[in-house]
Amino acid sequence: MNYEVEIPFAEAVRGTQLRLQIGERKINVRIPPGTRNNSLLRVKGKGQPGINGGPPGDLLLRVKVLPHEIFTMKGHNLHCQVQVPLTTAILGGKVDVPTFDGKAVLNIPPGTQPGQKFRLKGKGMKIGKTDKYGDEIVEVQVKIPKNLSPEARRLVEQLDALLPR
Repeated sequence: MNYEVEIPFAEAVRGTQLRLQIGERKINVRIPPGTRNNSLLRVKGKGQPGINGGPPGDLLLRVKVLPHEIFTMKGHNLHCQVQVPLTTAILGGKVDVPTFDGKAVLNIPPGTQPGQKFRLKGKGMKIGKTDKYGDEIVEVQVKIPKNLSPEARRLVEQLDALLPR
């Protein structure tokens, strides 16, 4: 018997317990941490009753993971983007990055380019039944100011004159 269930992104990352109503039966199902979109879980003995009084078969449960507003998953890695001020990209500095455990501080080296990616080890999805985790991949989006004061514009023009072409 095939059945489909949708779960929030966070429950796919952390794992969850579901209570499903299938026909007249209520079934408890454990969704393990690190479950990915379109995963197929087998729930032994919870399918249709067997022929001629035989034991029930297995329930096949397809798990659809709903999108998250910040993260996407690729394999066991979580991906996100973080906006970095132009000055931090040029000079380097520290920025807060969201993780599923809260926040992490990412050191941005001087000269960081738009689209550059950084890896936070062990901040991704749980890998199977192990104690290991994937990584979080953080892509830098450089925030360019739209409205400069006359003084800021003058300073940027001075910087432009000093930079090599």
